[in-house]
Amino acid sequence: MASNINSNNIDGTYPIAGQDNDSQGFRTNFTNIKNNLAYAKSEIDDLQAKAVLKGALTGSTLDNNMAGSIFRSAEIKDLRETRIALGTTSGTISLDHAAGHYYTVTTSGSITASFAGLPSSGKLGRIRLEVYVSSTGHTLTLPAAVSKGIKGIAGLNQSTLVLSFLQTGTRIFEFTTEDGGTSIHIADLTRPRDYFYSTQITLQQRTPTSIGQSGDVAGMIAVDANSIYLCYGSYNGSSTIWKNAAATATSATTAGTVTTAAQPNITSVGTLTSLTTSGAITGQSTIKTNSATGGIGYDTGAGGSITQGSGSGKATAVTLNKMSGQITMNNAALNAGAAVTFTLNNTNIAATDVILVNIASGGSTNSYQTGVTAIGTSGGNCNIQLRNITSATNLSEALVLNFAVIKAVAA
Repeated sequence: MASNINSNNIDGTYPIAGQDNDSQGFRTNFTNIKNNLAYAKSEIDDLQAKAVLKGALTGSTLDNNMAGSIFRSAEIKDLRETRIALGTTSGTISLDHAAGHYYTVTTSGSITASFAGLPSSGKLGRIRLEVYVSSTGHTLTLPAAVSKGIKGIAGLNQSTLVLSFLQTGTRIFEFTTEDGGTSIHIADLTRPRDYFYSTQITLQQRTPTSIGQSGDVAGMIAVDANSIYLCYGSYNGSSTIWKNAAATATSATTAGTVTTAAQPNITSVGTLTSLTTSGAITGQSTIKTNSATGGIGYDTGAGGSITQGSGSGKATAVTLNKMSGQITMNNAALNAGAAVTFTLNNTNIAATDVILVNIASGGSTNSYQTGVTAIGTSGGNCNIQLRNITSATNLSEALVLNFAVIKAVAA
């Protein structure tokens, strides 16, 4: 504003020395001086009430309250913010924007945050909260207004707004609002670098239990030195929501044992040098091999051997509960053109299975035929027939038969 003080209305040459001077001149000068002093007082009072000061004026307390005025087109340097230390506490903590924008607290138990003094709608308000978490059993509960940015906060239950801490230490959160606190955005300024967040996936370095912990939701992935863990549900304190896949990997090759949950949508597994399973492999296509020396069949452990007793000669039943094996027959005589049948008891045989039998050794060349003539109606056994196909030679040989059970169905 322009000053009302006017020094030009004071006649500095009056009174004139050596002559009589009209008293009106004195009165005019005194009046103008008085008015200018009054203007000066008013303007100084106004400055004291409105000016930004470096220090308190004598006899007063410094209070540079801008009352919401605009501070425009200024270069600022070496600014500081008020830090409000809430100490070590639990329960409700008040974050008052009017008192300060940076708060610190150490948890002695779970805490609940509330906000006060936020600027009116259309103005941006910002508060930072530094929390030293002294125990992973402590939580931070946020008010319902904190509704933005919550998907990116590790350990935050988005339904209850209860934040669980996966480790002790310092976390710094920034809260911002532009609508007077109706909705508040949260950002984690100290997000650990061993975590990855997106709207759907959280990658953590930890070893979760099968039921997890508060804040765990489907989509989380955790890793430790030995395993990768997948979370497929939300924590409720009792249900199993984590499963792991243990593996030892070198470069791009995985060696050892890989354990996973049911995987219904695997379309390709690349090239496998070997594959061992503890259960069935079920598919809707064919299993093929293009090896010139390998094939499809049973491995060590699936087979066995049995020697036929002498009770009924070559008709004596045998029991061998294996998917494949060898049967050494009794050396009882089998006359030319005659046939004998014996029973192979085997609990692995189902009524719809196919049983392959051939002569492995122990008999005269081109002298026998063998095959399965019947399978038990409920499974569990089959009848194997051996025929002497010579025209005049009675044979007494201990033949060795190979057999294999091929699983089959009628539907």
